[in-house]
Amino acid sequence: NGSSMSFSPSSLTFTTADAMDNQTVTVTGVASDVDTGDLIDELRATIVSTDASYNAFAAHTVLTTIIDNKSAGISLNVDTVAVTEGGATSPYEFVLKSEPVHDVTLLSAPFSAVTIRLSTANSQATLSNATLTFTSANWNVTQTVSASVAADVLCQGDRSEIIKHNASSSDANFASLAIQSVLLTVVDINVP
Repeated sequence: NGSSMSFSPSSLTFTTADAMDNQTVTVTGVASDVDTGDLIDELRATIVSTDASYNAFAAHTVLTTIIDNKSAGISLNVDTVAVTEGGATSPYEFVLKSEPVHDVTLLSAPFSAVTIRLSTANSQATLSNATLTFTSANWNVTQTVSASVAADVLCQGDRSEIIKHNASSSDANFASLAIQSVLLTVVDINVP
């Protein structure tokens, strides 16, 4: 049906002078930002001629495999962030590797495409976002999360916590993707 490919030239003409010569058609997969997986499509050649003996030939079908060069995934730009109690936030970024099939509506509809939830076991750590959402319009736009820890008077020493991430989606490509955690290193400002 040609919906996932293009071909050039779009027609071939054979004359009495070149009827026995091979002619080449170049088939190209149509680029898509969606992870569709590899597809099998049909290239169908219909024969039209003023010579009635050639018009009797059935259409020729060539099965073509289009190899998808996109794969669903979530990119994270770091695996460790460091913050100082009461200091500046430490940002890190997410972006999708391919366009989701369904648009995202944050937790309000059963057909949300990609929602990333963030959590930390550190009761002192604060994340700028509890969730991130990606749509077919913003899937390739980086979204930033910032971690911070409020200053306190406790002498706890430097410590590490894990920021966990998980994705939920009605898009099967993103529904069960594992997302790496980020190690949050907290520098204590209180000296014993």
